[in-house]
Amino acid sequence: MTEQQDYGYSKINWEEMNETNAKLVAAEYRERFEGTLKGSDDIDKKAQYVLSGLIGLVTVLIGESFTQAQDLPLEYLAGFYALAIVFTVAAVCCAISLRPRLFSHPGATPEDLNVAKWEALLAGNEKSAIRLHGVRIKEYARGITRNETSNGQKSWWLHAAIVLTAAAAPIALLATVAVVVLSEGT
Repeated sequence: MTEQQDYGYSKINWEEMNETNAKLVAAEYRERFEGTLKGSDDIDKKAQYVLSGLIGLVTVLIGESFTQAQDLPLEYLAGFYALAIVFTVAAVCCAISLRPRLFSHPGATPEDLNVAKWEALLAGNEKSAIRLHGVRIKEYARGITRNETSNGQKSWWLHAAIVLTAAAAPIALLATVAVVVLSEGT
């Protein structure tokens, strides 16, 4: 087992630790772990709001472009389509941000929990109960790491969507200018 997967668990003689303090450490890990779940929920809500707005914008732009295509000059049509394309790419980034990822959840049974290892605890050895807190601490540490990595990925995609949304107007303006310049050249 590597150091990262072990999180220092094997370096501690859990049966010799203070049970009250082990509970305090486990509670601290659980609080931080729950913070990662709350962070994921916050990112998802923001991505849902952005995605809802982008879907509406893309729908309006494409609908307007197709219904007014004969009446609009080519440069305005190019601007509309550029906006629609950039907003569509931003919407895809939001959807990727919302993509389900592997998350750890509170109360998950530790992966390496073997009932035979807990024979002393089941027989009433109170010092063995402390090792259970240790396993919980290790699993919270594993969950915190996994959730923080996932939250980082989700945030990156949401950030990309917001940047694209902000860049949509200048990109549409450039598309309009490009069409004007190209049409003057012919």
